[in-house]
Amino acid sequence: MKRSMFKIHFLLFICSILISSCSSDDDSSNDIFEPVNVSYQTLGQSTLDGDEGIPKSNLVIDNEADWSDLLNQMDSTGNNVTDSFSRTEVDFDTHQVVAVFFEQRPNFWTVDIISIVENEDEVNVSFSDTGMISGPSSQAFHIVEIERIEDKPFVFENID
Repeated sequence: MKRSMFKIHFLLFICSILISSCSSDDDSSNDIFEPVNVSYQTLGQSTLDGDEGIPKSNLVIDNEADWSDLLNQMDSTGNNVTDSFSRTEVDFDTHQVVAVFFEQRPNFWTVDIISIVENEDEVNVSFSDTGMISGPSSQAFHIVEIERIEDKPFVFENID
């Protein structure tokens, strides 16, 4: 009788371990990715005179060499536009730079990065532009710093 009671207790113990080790409905492969608004800090936003040789472009910069090259090119005409930046130092171990440059346009234009949203498969950068009626031709830009996002393409969209 003792031996059969031991077997029953042993079987109950084994069954309880098996039941507790079964996975629940919390299977992470079924998780739905929620888009995340990415916070950013403006480093610089202004206009170039268009002689710097920077084409219309949307950039994601993730290293010091490319960042330094861009800053030098922006200052190449002697206007030193980067002197008006809030700062030019970026820790590329933890952050990256996102930039929007328009083509040179007649009159005065501005560009504003409106939002950066990390989705499951990509990062969306939304921006808008505003033109003034009169003024010198200009090439608008907006440059921001974000926390580094790995292994996702950036998609830029002008929402105007």
